[in-house]
Amino acid sequence: MSFQRDFNDLLGEILTSYSNKFPGEVTAGSVLFVKAACTASMLWGLYQQLDKVADQMFVSTADRAHRELHAAEFGISTAGLTDAEIVDKVLAAKRSKMAGGNRYDYEAWAREITLDGEYITHAQVVPMAQGEGTFDIVVVGSAEFGWVPSLDLRNKIYEYIQAHRPIGGGFSWGVRVRAPQLRFVAIKIRGSGVNWDEVATIAAINDYVNSLTPGRAMQRTMIAAIMHEYGADEAEVVAPTVDVPSDFEPARGVYMVIRPNSVTVVP
Repeated sequence: MSFQRDFNDLLGEILTSYSNKFPGEVTAGSVLFVKAACTASMLWGLYQQLDKVADQMFVSTADRAHRELHAAEFGISTAGLTDAEIVDKVLAAKRSKMAGGNRYDYEAWAREITLDGEYITHAQVVPMAQGEGTFDIVVVGSAEFGWVPSLDLRNKIYEYIQAHRPIGGGFSWGVRVRAPQLRFVAIKIRGSGVNWDEVATIAAINDYVNSLTPGRAMQRTMIAAIMHEYGADEAEVVAPTVDVPSDFEPARGVYMVIRPNSVTVVP
């Protein structure tokens, strides 16, 4: 769908309307011609805006910022994802909404539950965690509660899911609501550049690491890219010296989440 209109077409339509009402008074340079040109210019701008708005309605044609908003509606983390990967994840979620107990239902149910201010920032289903017909629901809490949901909150999520799941789908013994294990990392960076905003860089690195989900490694290239994004001409990740892996072992119920212990700029 496109709302594009050619400026000359708009001007021609307005001039025709004026000519029908004021014969002989619409000539190049006349007051009516100038008014028609101004009106056509305004309308052309509005059509341009309508075209942009229409593009944002669909994740496949939206810009990056609006694609992330589409993803947020389904609780999809976009950190480290390409535009194409965001589109694929959002479309997969849209095609599987509340379909009688698929993975997106369980993740949505987990995010609906709160307890005394605690809430879930991320939920994911891990199929066959204990074998055929079983699965884990891994839930990550909020920063103010230390990222690890309390046992009471996890029990409440479990009870809610048992009440909403399909009959016979996911036996009680085959479903676990698991909390993540935290791995804190001290990050040290060194950079230079007259336009480098160190404060904004540190905040952005914290945001990046805090957005990591269970099983996603912390990548040094992402940290360096953030430094460049905020004006660093030279960017070096002093520590850690290698990418930090995140253990992901469903059989043992180990779902590690990486979080920043500190982010410091070193000379």
